[in-house]
Amino acid sequence: MTLNNKRILITRPGHQADHLCELIANAGGECVLFPTIEIQATLNSEKLSNCFSEIDEYDFVIFVSRNAVKAAFDHYLPPDLPETIQLLAIGSGTAAVLAGMNLTNVLHAGVQADSESLLQLPELQSDFVRNKKILIVRGIGGRELLADNLKTRGAIVDYAEVYKRCLPEYEIQERHEIWQNNVPEAVIVSSNEGLENLLKLTQEADRKQLFKTPLVVMSVRNADLAKEKGFVSDIEIAKNKNDEGLLAAVLELVGDKSGMNEEKENKTLDEKDRKNTVDKNKAIDKKTVSVDKSKSTSKLLFVLPVILIVIFSVTFVFLNNRLNKIESGFKQSDVKNNNAAQDSDGRIQELLSRFTGVQKKLEELESKQEVLSHSLSAPVEQQIHINKDYALAEIEHLLIIASYNLQLEQNVATALAAMEAADARLKGLTGSAVISVREQLIADMNELRSINQADLGGLALFLSDLMNRVDQLELKENIVLEKQEISTEQTDESVKGIKHFFALVFKELKSLIVITRDKDVGKVRLLPDEVYFLGANLKLELANARFAVFNRDTENFHASIDHIQTWLNDYFDLSDANVRNIYDSLSKMKKIDFAFPDINISSSLESVRALSRYQDEQNDNTDEEGLIPQQ
Repeated sequence: MTLNNKRILITRPGHQADHLCELIANAGGECVLFPTIEIQATLNSEKLSNCFSEIDEYDFVIFVSRNAVKAAFDHYLPPDLPETIQLLAIGSGTAAVLAGMNLTNVLHAGVQADSESLLQLPELQSDFVRNKKILIVRGIGGRELLADNLKTRGAIVDYAEVYKRCLPEYEIQERHEIWQNNVPEAVIVSSNEGLENLLKLTQEADRKQLFKTPLVVMSVRNADLAKEKGFVSDIEIAKNKNDEGLLAAVLELVGDKSGMNEEKENKTLDEKDRKNTVDKNKAIDKKTVSVDKSKSTSKLLFVLPVILIVIFSVTFVFLNNRLNKIESGFKQSDVKNNNAAQDSDGRIQELLSRFTGVQKKLEELESKQEVLSHSLSAPVEQQIHINKDYALAEIEHLLIIASYNLQLEQNVATALAAMEAADARLKGLTGSAVISVREQLIADMNELRSINQADLGGLALFLSDLMNRVDQLELKENIVLEKQEISTEQTDESVKGIKHFFALVFKELKSLIVITRDKDVGKVRLLPDEVYFLGANLKLELANARFAVFNRDTENFHASIDHIQTWLNDYFDLSDANVRNIYDSLSKMKKIDFAFPDINISSSLESVRALSRYQDEQNDNTDEEGLIPQQ
């Protein structure tokens, strides 16, 4: 099979097309080089330099194309890599380039040359790549299938994007001549990006010719994209993802098969000659047997016609009876069909008469409806004005509620709810005046939403809980709870007279001052009553803080928090988780400010009142350009 001087358009980059052009030329074809992708190395990249300087830290390095190998070794990688690194190539062509650089530790996916096939290698299964570092050397962009699957299997994956694909520049005349003077009889595309660039480089007037030209692609994805873009020609997918596979696909698609037919004819003639010689030898052997069989054949010649006549007669009788039954069945079906047609005609006439009656009734109802709509139009117009007035009064009332909640109770949530209800009612009205009122109302609502309010109820509940937990807090280890015993020395000396008097005075004076030796110097001593009053003071300060929360008194609130923290720090064990949690929570509370901003929504209220006055004037003047509620 040859190409017989057929022109084949090759779209791959020029430095990668030499071998394929040689194969096509040897097959009798003419190559038309029209690269749709230009490869440019990614130079002066600090990230790539750092990545490749640490190449010995990777367990696997995967090269996804021959361009990746060339760009990496030309600009970043040394000619020899550590033997501890397992190299992988996407296909046999990329593996051959690595082998040409004397790198032998290379695995590849064979002729399929795609990520799916590479992922099937035993060396890339979960047991081998889990927690391993893998570097994928590729161009900028591309599929994420390989990296995503390796990450799923537990690998640590990095990219080294060493080149980029660019759209080549051609003169308009140069692009136009390809499809006008010598139109290619087949096009070879090896990637989706190459196909899309081919469409970009082909002018609109030449695309019809392109879409009719037979196409050779590398994968099913390429074929699907070509059909999606508008190709209506035959598309052949290369069985092997290499130059030889592309040539085989081209030959299968547009190759001249006449030479192959001649070879097949010659082979069939030789086989016939051989069979004839064998048949002649067999005929000689059969002559001796034919004499014995001649008698038996004469009997068969007499019996066979008789049997055939009997079979024919039985078949004729059977078929004749069958045809008679079919004919009678047809006659019966014709009678039934005629009766059904007559019934259908009667029903159609009946339905037509009913339809005519219904149509007349509809006309009568339409005339009555016109009369009713005309009679009701005037009351409805009056009702519209009543509904508008009621809506504006309701809106004004809602805004008054919102204003009272802000000014008296500082209740932002209730005020917002009332204002949102007023805005919902305004949505039901139209008119230029309504738009300005809504703009003012929405501005006030947004200002309220921007207020960062403290959760007063939550703070009060938290302080109440702390009051209940005060008695459970741990004191410091250097707090001594004890009652000093006063020891007095007793003397049994009996003193009489004046000496007895002075002895008693001295004894009393001595009991007033007791000097003892303290073995636990540095410990703070608290009596049980003092511990009780310490807890009571803590509870009082917490109650005072809670009261300050309700009064929005930021100054008193912060003062109470400072007192509580001081007592916690002096008398309680901050290493205890419970005490530390309370101390930290109080520290956060010191940042709270209860001051309520001065927000006034009177502008929205006045806008609604002005709108109401305007509506009253319009009603008085019976002006039909007033507000119309939306349906």
